[in-house]
Amino acid sequence: MKAKEFADDFNFNEFDKKKFIEKFTNDFNEAIVFQKKQGWGFSRFKNCVKEASDKFSAIFKAAGTPPRDGLWGFFYATVVVKMRAEMFPREHADIEARRKLR
Repeated sequence: MKAKEFADDFNFNEFDKKKFIEKFTNDFNEAIVFQKKQGWGFSRFKNCVKEASDKFSAIFKAAGTPPRDGLWGFFYATVVVKMRAEMFPREHADIEARRKLR
């Protein structure tokens, strides 16, 4: 789904965070499924995350409203990190180990 379509689907004055995250997660999952058909690896996963981040920004830009505080972080922590851990456990462990060293 395009960013403008997302923006049109939501009333940003009465924003429903749960509904938005569900729809955005479904869109992200569809991107993952498509990429898996093209050849799958960690770099493709990171590309999907980058594209989701760009789309997230574009949605709020199209809606003419700033992104909700912490919404991307919430999506990233609850969806992206979980998927990364399941699909790429070695890479996930490396990332988590580096995070703990900071």
